Amino acid sequence: PPTSPGARMCVACKKPESALSKTLKRCAKCQTTTYCSRECQRADWKSHKKICIINKFTGSSSNSTASKSATQRLEDMFKVFTLSGGTSDTKTIFNSPGKPGFLSRLSEHDAFAAIADSYRLRVEDEYNFQGDAGGLYAGEDPLPHFQDFLNKVEKCDDILPPWWNKEKRKACVQQALRSSEWSDINSAVEKSDIIEHYDDPLMPMRLRMIAERATGSNVGGF
Repeated sequence: PPTSPGARMCVACKKPESALSKTLKRCAKCQTTTYCSRECQRADWKSHKKICIINKFTGSSSNSTASKSATQRLEDMFKVFTLSGGTSDTKTIFNSPGKPGFLSRLSEHDAFAAIADSYRLRVEDEYNFQGDAGGLYAGEDPLPHFQDFLNKVEKCDDILPPWWNKEKRKACVQQALRSSEWSDINSAVEKSDIIEHYDDPLMPMRLRMIAERATGSNVGGF
């Protein structure tokens, strides 16, 4: 039967919601385009990418308050970067395996925030540059996706502080799920948000390097 005018449907396969066994999910970034599955979302990415930015939420984010103090707290961590060298080789940026972690100079709270923001920006980059919707961007609970990211981070010898353990991981997850935190993984983040929050145009690059080191791949977001 023909689809009723105005009926919700998957923009990729054109199946109406009434013919599906589950409700359609919206693109987590623009919140306007609907899909029946992650496969359809990926298949439509080349077309949707052109309008997603136009359709996304407008106006400043409630979480985008600039914070110079955040940059000051992270200043020590980034002394290991060769900012004038123009290198993106993470092997020259992070400490050698077995030495104190890259985040070891941060307070516990700020180390957790850096991990969460690295994850959030990675999800954003994978969606923008690869059309891969994961976690929040797939309309799913981001926690399992974040846990997988933490598993990868833990396999690196040169990211986490020496004090990191199972209890600290639990605390990191709890902080990442706290809605009062700017680094809440239930909130999407963009490069411009990171720059504004940390008041630092280089912060996205730094957070991306953490994710690149953990995942072993660069999605082209530098």
